[in-house]
Amino acid sequence: LLEKSTKHINRFIRETAYHTYAAICNAITYDKTLKDGKLGDELAAIIKYGLSDNWSQVRYASSHAVRNFFNAIPDPLEKDI
Repeated sequence: LLEKSTKHINRFIRETAYHTYAAICNAITYDKTLKDGKLGDELAAIIKYGLSDNWSQVRYASSHAVRNFFNAIPDPLEKDI
């Protein structure tokens, strides 16, 4: 249902869907959810469409989701420091 909402005709619904994905990406951890790759690939495929939406508010909400998604992935260089 949430994925379907990202393609809804009403931009407010699309924006809310991407805000929800941002919250999901903020709550996930790499080791428990993204390490196997399946969920990460699915989230990335969904979120990428929001970055090219006609409405700036939808793009902005999607950019928050992208930022939270990348924050969930640990930096491999950080372990060396």
